[in-house]
Amino acid sequence: MMMSYFIIFALLPQNAYASVAPVTTHYVTGPAMNVCDVKACGGITSTELENGLNMVARQTRRKCYETALNNDPTLKGHVKLNLVIAINGQVCSAVVGSNDMASTTVGDCAARTFLASRLPSPKGGCVKVELPLAYVPAGQQ
Repeated sequence: MMMSYFIIFALLPQNAYASVAPVTTHYVTGPAMNVCDVKACGGITSTELENGLNMVARQTRRKCYETALNNDPTLKGHVKLNLVIAINGQVCSAVVGSNDMASTTVGDCAARTFLASRLPSPKGGCVKVELPLAYVPAGQQ
């Protein structure tokens, strides 16, 4: 508890003293607002957000797909990620919605990569995005 002192001056007779009164200050604190704790999302994507999604998608190709391709050169397919992006660009959730690849590792890695990313803010609030990703070996596109 913090004690603060305020000096109270009043019109006092010349031979009186000013009094010092202790005042207790209370601070109300609580849990910080989590931008991911929303019931419904009503925002829309922006050009900046779409560019950010494409940039992270390219990162998943290098980080996730090309790594898995070293183990299986025939690996190809589609992964759909369901993302929830907060008003500040934080990725609140990234879940594999579908995956027709022979391995789940690429989709799981892509979801983790998006979850660790910070994206540009959507317009008007949080936004839910279904993001299709196609992975095929270079030269077969």
